[in-house]
Amino acid sequence: MRNDQTFEQRLNDALKRNDIDLTGDKPIEDTGVDATEGDSVSGLAYGMRLGIEFLAGTVVGLGLGWWLDMTFDTTPWLLLLFGILGFAAGLLNVFRDINNIQDSIGINRSNVLTENAKNSNTIATD
Repeated sequence: MRNDQTFEQRLNDALKRNDIDLTGDKPIEDTGVDATEGDSVSGLAYGMRLGIEFLAGTVVGLGLGWWLDMTFDTTPWLLLLFGILGFAAGLLNVFRDINNIQDSIGINRSNVLTENAKNSNTIATD
């Protein structure tokens, strides 16, 4: 924080940077939504989404393991194996969502080589 400016000067600078006019010439738009209320609802929705993604991976793994156990009469080994795999998949989904990783998996996955090829404008000649 700079001490060489007064509060009024810093306030006026901030108002100019954000194009805010407090003289009443420009109407202030009221959206009717409290910012803190929207943030808390958004955070709650995000937390619920993460929980559901984790739970879905685990439940699908357990369900698939149970079905395979009933089909091949290997109780409880495939249930345990697919339960662990589903748990890991749920954790991976949550990790990727938290870190905002948008990479695809499989054939359409882009990597460093394909990105460099797309970004390169030069053609290699022999």
